[in-house]
Amino acid sequence: MGYIPKTTKQPVKVFMGISAIRLALGIIVVFTVNLALSNISESVLLQVVGSIIALILYLILSGKSPSNPNKLLFVSMIDFFIFFLTPKKMYGNRTEEYKRYCEREEQKNGKKAKGRKEQQQEE
Repeated sequence: MGYIPKTTKQPVKVFMGISAIRLALGIIVVFTVNLALSNISESVLLQVVGSIIALILYLILSGKSPSNPNKLLFVSMIDFFIFFLTPKKMYGNRTEEYKRYCEREEQKNGKKAKGRKEQQQEE
């Protein structure tokens, strides 16, 4: 007899690789956009075009990221913008931060070397 798992991690596919959760969330997003557009404008053409654009954007942003297939494209874009906006710690090898970093590394390596010498002397 083989091992039978209680649950699977594979999402339920509904149509052309679109999972049930992604489809349900897409319907909610498109209806919300359609409701907002109906409050803004009375033009039916604008509402239909806006809903189609919202659907296309939702399908693109909820797809897999090309660089990391385990993440959604929307989440990957948020990660990129957070990385882009956060200040970086080191800007080059001629700055004060880099000099302090090198000094800390030398101190760490010096402590490790002292510990090894003491262990060798004890043996």
